[in-house]
Amino acid sequence: MSTITVTNIKATGETASRSVSGVSAAWVNFNGTGTIAIRDSQGVSGLLDNGTGDYTVNFTSNMANANYASPAQVGNSTLGRYGGLNDSDGKLVGSAIFYGFQTSAGTALDPAEYSISIHGDLA
Repeated sequence: MSTITVTNIKATGETASRSVSGVSAAWVNFNGTGTIAIRDSQGVSGLLDNGTGDYTVNFTSNMANANYASPAQVGNSTLGRYGGLNDSDGKLVGSAIFYGFQTSAGTALDPAEYSISIHGDLA
């Protein structure tokens, strides 16, 4: 495999270029109910279902450190659902733990749609 080194990148048809460091290192959209299943992803090697509303996302390549940004979103906002990362013990260079819970009740839940994006430097 060849390596191309660039500072900025612009996709065909786009008018603006973006910094390569601003491009997501990994992302995933998955079904968190029943048997979890990845709908689409990049840079994610798999998922683990650790229990109700508790998921581990494994990265294809390690991050340089655990100081990456990891925004998350779950589906159906009408039920007050929220997705978040457990910063205290779930952020590793090769994986991250995410939780789904219903904010109005404060209880764990398995969301029908979970989207996560990982931004940071790869190792």
